[in-house]
Amino acid sequence: MAHPNNCQSCGAPFIGNRNRRFCQDACRKFYKANGNLGQSNVTPDRSTISRNSGERRKSANSGVAGYAAKRFIDLAGKIAHHQLIPSPTEASKPGTAGSAIPLITATLSEQIPAGRQSGQHRPDLPPELRAFLGELIHPFQMLIWGLPGSGKSTMSMIMANQMASFRKVLYISGEEDLSSATLRQKQARTITRPDRFVFANRLPNSRVEWRQLLFPGATGQTSGQLAGNRALPANRLLAGSGQSTGQSAGGYLELRTIVYDSITVLGIHPFHVKATANDCQMPMFRQHISHIFISHAHKDGKEYRGDGSWGHEVDIIIRCHEGVATIQKNRFATAEQGRIGSEYRIY
Repeated sequence: MAHPNNCQSCGAPFIGNRNRRFCQDACRKFYKANGNLGQSNVTPDRSTISRNSGERRKSANSGVAGYAAKRFIDLAGKIAHHQLIPSPTEASKPGTAGSAIPLITATLSEQIPAGRQSGQHRPDLPPELRAFLGELIHPFQMLIWGLPGSGKSTMSMIMANQMASFRKVLYISGEEDLSSATLRQKQARTITRPDRFVFANRLPNSRVEWRQLLFPGATGQTSGQLAGNRALPANRLLAGSGQSTGQSAGGYLELRTIVYDSITVLGIHPFHVKATANDCQMPMFRQHISHIFISHAHKDGKEYRGDGSWGHEVDIIIRCHEGVATIQKNRFATAEQGRIGSEYRIY
């Protein structure tokens, strides 16, 4: 039962249980530090109480209730995050949705050119693309977006074909089946170096799968079906963070460009490159590989569909509209080339 009481610290009247002596927690703390001022003729200044002991609570239980509610919201958010975006290590466990789908890769030719290159590289682009992209330097991250039929997939293959002059390209096709006629038409129209392309049906979901694709010489597998949970021999695995120059225990890094078609279907977040490099202990994934991401657009076609952080993470943003690509962001722009608003006709 509530009873009218006077605060033992500040003397203010308040309603509470019979044994309650203070009107707020700040008064209790002030009383503990300064003694019984309420029973004397001195009344403590409430601004002093708030400054020394914190702001007054709205009710006796509001602090506990608010804290419990916040913890519940945080816990629910963490649960939802892990269900929607599983980590590479979680996805590779038996019984997960990712590992249930076999990773299938296909090459247009089994011939793999030799050569050892690492570090930064300036692709030898034709004049039109150089005027469009500026002084492009590998490795880079690029976002290509647009409405369906705008030419974004074709533009990504044009870029991938240019990067294939440097080293092999992995094209992850989440939008179209590897045997679809549409994909084959795009390949025939844009790819002039088929021996340097590998196509995959989904995103690798474990450290083992990534290394099977990046270092096929270490496993002897360059195409066909790769089981999601097949373990490699211990003496063939990479040493981990020490492999920063592109060299593995069984060969050299052959893939230097990865195309993701598309981030919407594959469920890729803006920090995919950093997260994969850290989770899979592959610093070369960030230091020696270029990444080209394809994104859908909203129905009005004015913005790409995805997290706004993409704009900060990637080096180049290209919008495709009715067969014309337009630069929206470019860290490799010069005074005359690759400036915002530059256009390139795709078809």
